[in-house]
Amino acid sequence: MSSRPLTNDITTSEPSPRFRLFGTSSIIASRVASEESLATIHNPQYIDHIRQICRAGTGYVDSPDTPASPDSYAVALMAVGGVQSAIDAVMEGFTLNVPLPADSRDAEYIKAFEERLKPAAADFRPDFVLISAGFDAARDDLLGRMNLTPGGFAQLTRIVKAIAEQHCRGRLVSVLEGGYNLEALAASVEAHLRVLME
Repeated sequence: MSSRPLTNDITTSEPSPRFRLFGTSSIIASRVASEESLATIHNPQYIDHIRQICRAGTGYVDSPDTPASPDSYAVALMAVGGVQSAIDAVMEGFTLNVPLPADSRDAEYIKAFEERLKPAAADFRPDFVLISAGFDAARDDLLGRMNLTPGGFAQLTRIVKAIAEQHCRGRLVSVLEGGYNLEALAASVEAHLRVLME
């Protein structure tokens, strides 16, 4: 993926690579997501499932508030491409990807958070922490193909919460991104929220 350079740092004191605002939306040029880049977000089975629903033009994409049509897939690729462009622009030089194999469990995730995320956060020293709280890695979520338990999500939340407490006085925002098994989603979200409220 290509990304455009960041410009127009707006700060109240000295420039900081950790907080950037843009004076013009033209900095983030939208692009259509490629199948390869889409596969970095969703697994191949989910992508194929959505492609088939859209091709048929009947039913809904993920939930009853998103009806499918033959054009839905192309529109979704444009939307994902726009989001990826924005993320690339904002996160240039600050992205840490830690690929885990299918069927990874709590222990593998916790190890990755402890060994990769915590040191990266210490180097980065965030001003605040934003959690994109997706729960499709839950054990019973067939689309995610991972094996995290609600207890595992709770432990990951504790690690990220500790990062926020250590580096940015606890400033943390968690945004629900979803999951595809409602029972697993409910249990995982509850575990996540309970840790946030501790």
